[in-house]
Amino acid sequence: MKRLLVGYCLFPFIGFFIVLSLTVLIGKSINSLEENIFIAFVFALILALIVGTLYYFYDTKWGPGKRAKILSKSPFKELKEHGFQEYEDFIWGIINGYTVFISFVWFTGKPAINIEILFNPKSVGHFLGLQELKQIRKRNKISSFFNNREYAWQRNAVGYLIEYNFKPPLYEKILGKAAELTEILVKENLKVISKEETATLLTELREWIKANKEEQSIS
Repeated sequence: MKRLLVGYCLFPFIGFFIVLSLTVLIGKSINSLEENIFIAFVFALILALIVGTLYYFYDTKWGPGKRAKILSKSPFKELKEHGFQEYEDFIWGIINGYTVFISFVWFTGKPAINIEILFNPKSVGHFLGLQELKQIRKRNKISSFFNNREYAWQRNAVGYLIEYNFKPPLYEKILGKAAELTEILVKENLKVISKEETATLLTELREWIKANKEEQSIS
């Protein structure tokens, strides 16, 4: 119950309460301010419980089952036939020496295939800094009239999202985009790293970021 309330209902409640409070404060009402705030609180709580409960079941019950079913279909089926392995709710493999994760996501409001490729965050002898990552992103911006989707750069990975409406992209397109990303990593001299090495370095990376507060985001 605590996980449901805190993890799935708290933020929706805050959002609904702010919106409803502003609505009753701006609009005319025969009720007192205290009564309006109480009404906003009650409605925000009810809405948050409904939305949070639905999201909880989708995220923990329906979602994993849907993802598991999707991983048995195209293009994941073909990718597994080409050497990728299934792990939890994604598949992973090696392309040009780099570890590649491929998963089905829907956080943009549309179904999409997410590609993420690991690289060594200490490729230049130290953890890549904010300005270095910004320059890498700037050098590799996608300039296409038909595509405004950018590469998603993190301190130890680069990703790309392939959205679709009805039919998912062919596995050849996914492999092609992943290979394209590895070519960028090679060009930028961002070195190969394994899943196991990444897990070890991430703890060190988090500590480094805490010690260098100005280096916390490349956005």
